[in-house]
Amino acid sequence: MDTLQRYKAMSDQHCLDCLHFLHETRTHFSIFCSLAQVYFDPPLPEEQRADFGSFVLFVLAGYTFESLKIYPELSHISFEAGLGDNFETTVKIALEGIVQIIVKDKNDSNVVLFNRCDPHSIFADSAAEALQSSKDAILSDPRNQEVIATLQKEP
Repeated sequence: MDTLQRYKAMSDQHCLDCLHFLHETRTHFSIFCSLAQVYFDPPLPEEQRADFGSFVLFVLAGYTFESLKIYPELSHISFEAGLGDNFETTVKIALEGIVQIIVKDKNDSNVVLFNRCDPHSIFADSAAEALQSSKDAILSDPRNQEVIATLQKEP
């Protein structure tokens, strides 16, 4: 497992741990997530979905909180939500789509309990680096350069 995969697995586990903890302690929270990783059943009317933009914030309190189900083996969560006038839907969110988990502190300020970042901006792709390193080593030898030049000339 390369660095990027390990980081994603660690982030997903941390996200799950936060969700389980908040649910077990009955602490209401909000989830900020990528709309591309959110599924609605029944589907949202298109005009309502268009209002969301690329990201959406769900507040899990009351019935929405009570209906929360966490599926670690399937890497998603689901809950019931009332959206708009008399529209109820089951919301399913892939763990990788959860960008932030936010709670309120005692002063009613928002505190980010979980924050997912893009691992590509922090860690290099080790497989790509290894391939480039091998390529550089091969091309740095003048004898290999001659062989490659000869092969490129042949019909």
